[in-house]
Amino acid sequence: MKMIKNYNHTVLILFILNTVILIQTCFSVSGDWRNILIGSLVSFIFYFMVVYIPTHLRKENAKRVFLHFYNQFREDVLREILHLAEFEGDKNEKVEELKNTDNFISFAQEPSEEEGQTNWHVLMNNIDSDDHGHARKTIVVRLSELQREADFLVRAVGVEDETLLQNFRRLDRSLQDGRYKEELDWNWGEDKQFTDSLYELLSGRSLVADDQGDFIKEWVKKL
Repeated sequence: MKMIKNYNHTVLILFILNTVILIQTCFSVSGDWRNILIGSLVSFIFYFMVVYIPTHLRKENAKRVFLHFYNQFREDVLREILHLAEFEGDKNEKVEELKNTDNFISFAQEPSEEEGQTNWHVLMNNIDSDDHGHARKTIVVRLSELQREADFLVRAVGVEDETLLQNFRRLDRSLQDGRYKEELDWNWGEDKQFTDSLYELLSGRSLVADDQGDFIKEWVKKL
């Protein structure tokens, strides 16, 4: 957010400086040149006010809306993760803690009450259980929503950086993959593929790039 504010300030300063320079130049020349410069000044101001500012605001609004969705997405999925891991305690407080990717990794690797198993092992054992079908379905639905929202964001904002664009494209393909479909054959090992991918997504160990941390949020900030 600080980078965005600094960028906005820089653009505004450049706009003011260019406007002042054009005005000063208009007073230093005469005749046809003055008319040309005045026309240029009017066009410059018109473009900035009518084209640049609305476009910039539209992009920032799209990013803000997506990040709000993404925050809710993580909360919803983490809540179901706690259910599948048979966590007993204040789930709301734990969800806030696990939004941090390092905290999530620590939780997943912690020993559970089941001897010789981590919290993540318990989740993997429960993911294909009929008793936990609602939690599984909720996660699948939310992942599908993430795919659609990310696709809309990229189309609405546009991605000029080629590496960033490729990251979003690979993420899109990953989220559309069969591992995220409710019709997975949970009895034939696809649950392991699903949970591995889910772990990568929530732990910030990128599915599609070398980034670590909450890489989706970082990608959006770079748009």
